[in-house]
Amino acid sequence: CEDPSHEGTFGFSVVPLLESQHLMRRVGAHISSLQNAFVKHLVRLREDASYRRAQGQVLVCGQKMVAELHGNQPVHALVVDEEKNLPSSIVVEDHVTGSHAPRAGHVSADRVFSVSSPVMKKIAGVIEPESHAMVVSLPTMDTIALHTMRRVLVLDGLSDPGNMGTLLRTAHGLGWDGCVVLGHSVDPFNDKALRAGKGATFWLPLARLSSWDTLASMAMQGGRQVLPLLAAAHSTEGARTYLNVTTPRPRPRVSSDASLPLTLLVLGNETHGVSDACTSSKILTPRPITIPMAK
Repeated sequence: CEDPSHEGTFGFSVVPLLESQHLMRRVGAHISSLQNAFVKHLVRLREDASYRRAQGQVLVCGQKMVAELHGNQPVHALVVDEEKNLPSSIVVEDHVTGSHAPRAGHVSADRVFSVSSPVMKKIAGVIEPESHAMVVSLPTMDTIALHTMRRVLVLDGLSDPGNMGTLLRTAHGLGWDGCVVLGHSVDPFNDKALRAGKGATFWLPLARLSSWDTLASMAMQGGRQVLPLLAAAHSTEGARTYLNVTTPRPRPRVSSDASLPLTLLVLGNETHGVSDACTSSKILTPRPITIPMAK
């Protein structure tokens, strides 16, 4: 089946189902054309944030990402390079027609395709792609449960996807409770951001809000104390020095104790810093802090 989306739609409803109802190693449709409509759909998922949101799906590439996410995200499609062996840790299950429940080490996918190496390179957008990629549901970013959180990272106008992914991975590793993306910040589900995030993008609660004032109003609901901190350079006048702004782990990632203050750590654009709307807010103005480098 050279063109699994032969009816002209980029959805998966027209893709032939896997024939077997049991665990399988083989794949269904084969794609070798770079102009295939389904391939173009996958490339758009990787490149276009608005298209991702419209489809409600995101493309994830690489063995580690697939291994981490497949048990926690519905897998709409699994794509395998025909010239590379599917890792022994991954067994494909027919999610649509199969009767087997997903088990550890098994990928339960709606559709499975083999593709040529040039096609996989186009899909992944890198020179040396790994053996497989998958399409999963795009997590919603409409809201965030601030009332259950104590430490939240706020990214205001961040433009570099590598920085986005690295900060999400760091926040997740330090045990922070969530992240709010403001304004025109780069999409956390950008392919470069996903690679830098190493899976943290799916594990850390995320929300995209229009402005700092929207976030401030949400944070202050119920009269809870809010500690807004603005990461600043050493030379910033009035900046307070914090040698350690986190607490040692282990501790629960989420705390429902509303008596504890909510800390919002704001990081701005790499070139221009945080927006004027943040620094001049009449609702809640962040306090500048700096963490000095070791001498």
